[in-house]
Amino acid sequence: MLLTFPLMVAIQMVSALVGRVTGKGLASNMGQVMPRPLVLGLLALLFVANTVNVGADLAAMGEAANLVTGLNQHGATIFFAAASLALQLFIPYRKYARFLMVLTFSLFAYVAIMFFAAAGLDGDRRRPDRTASQPHRNPRHHHRRHFRHHHQSLSLLLARAPRSARKWDQNKTSIP
Repeated sequence: MLLTFPLMVAIQMVSALVGRVTGKGLASNMGQVMPRPLVLGLLALLFVANTVNVGADLAAMGEAANLVTGLNQHGATIFFAAASLALQLFIPYRKYARFLMVLTFSLFAYVAIMFFAAAGLDGDRRRPDRTASQPHRNPRHHHRRHFRHHHQSLSLLLARAPRSARKWDQNKTSIP
């Protein structure tokens, strides 16, 4: 994460500057300096990667719906795909973008829950984490356990961040 995030930001800045100076997209500019078959191959790879990424996200949404409601996972996945497609086709972009922004901000609740919940991170949901619920015998070591608990929570949060950043980046560049 320490290496990939700065590189991702640098690529975004360079792509934005190229687009701003030339007034064309990155694929068009690449087509001017690279052979057409190479550009088409790169675009095909990008299409496949995005398709697999969206499919994985839809499957995760279907599985989450299955866990929460007990609905059929495959049916929920198909429903989410159809609903997403219908919203993109029939809702004006500005309204849909505002709706997605509100949903994105609601994800901060997950961050708050990870830092304030007393449940253990060891997978045992029946008992609370002892470092969070019981007083420590030595108050000088309290900060070490407290940091370790939050460090584990932060690593769980950041495990999903690169995919979310790529999706946000792709959606941001498609704004008219």
